[in-house]
Amino acid sequence: MTFHESIQKLKEIILFLPEKLTLISLDEFSFRKTHSAWSKKEILGHLVDSAHYNHERFIQAQFIAKPYISYNQNACVQYNFYQSCNLENLILLWLSYNRHLLHIMDTIDDAILRLPIQMEEHVILTFEETFISYVQHVEHHVNQILN
Repeated sequence: MTFHESIQKLKEIILFLPEKLTLISLDEFSFRKTHSAWSKKEILGHLVDSAHYNHERFIQAQFIAKPYISYNQNACVQYNFYQSCNLENLILLWLSYNRHLLHIMDTIDDAILRLPIQMEEHVILTFEETFISYVQHVEHHVNQILN
């Protein structure tokens, strides 16, 4: 998937996902298969966290050499209390974050795409690769929620 294909894919997800999410009952959205597994609601919350942390990467990459922003996924889901969060608000938060990420991607200069972002201790991706990976991550979790 290219950078521009990723932009288009995220636009498509933004267009169809909110309506699809409203078709899922609150019971199904909140159901956990096991005590330690995330519910669909928590998976959506995880996507909010992912948007948040990637937003920080995308911004900081433009003024800090190889920014390194990591996060504890499980702790973020737990302490954002997504399981008890108002579902409509959670959907709107996810939607707003991703609309803003698209605004950034539509606005940045192509030279920015080559900037390095440190993802893990020994993993460095370009800005472009980070965004492509982000969209693939979103797509993966959207499929989990809808299936």
